[in-house]
Amino acid sequence: MALHLARHLLTVILLAIVAGNFNSVLKIVATAPILLTTCFYIFKNNNVKSKNKNKFFAGLNVGGHRGSPHEAPENSIEGFMKAKQAKCELVEFDIHLSSDGIPVLIHDETTTRTSEENVAISEAPLTHIKKISLKEVSGVRAGIPTLEEAVEWCLQNNMRMIFDVKSAEPKVISHLF
Repeated sequence: MALHLARHLLTVILLAIVAGNFNSVLKIVATAPILLTTCFYIFKNNNVKSKNKNKFFAGLNVGGHRGSPHEAPENSIEGFMKAKQAKCELVEFDIHLSSDGIPVLIHDETTTRTSEENVAISEAPLTHIKKISLKEVSGVRAGIPTLEEAVEWCLQNNMRMIFDVKSAEPKVISHLF
């Protein structure tokens, strides 16, 4: 009944706008809240029951995107530890290759945003990357881990993993299988 009434109300408002030949932007802007409210009530879904919500979310895994970036540097083992402490069941991390072909965890192509240095990951060997300190987050400092270190930590701590591979190069993919 309410849906039927709302549709008629919307039709009347739209016809009034067209028939009234409103030339003033102010009148159209004044009508917009009524139209938006009417559309909200027409299209909202009231049919979701609690049992349906529970069924929909059953088995949902909560994950840490790049670990727990508000508690520790992103894409770091320390960030994964914070995610685990927050009851996350999985972590997502980003992978780039060093100049000597070793996959490391970092979101960007350079360290500019996440450290005090500006190093292009693809142009730096692992020995240089391992010396880089990530910017401190919530009093936590960390370095850039390798993919091997991250996978080893996740397996030891029963954390599922989502790999965000930043390049589809065969070199990168070969490290995953």
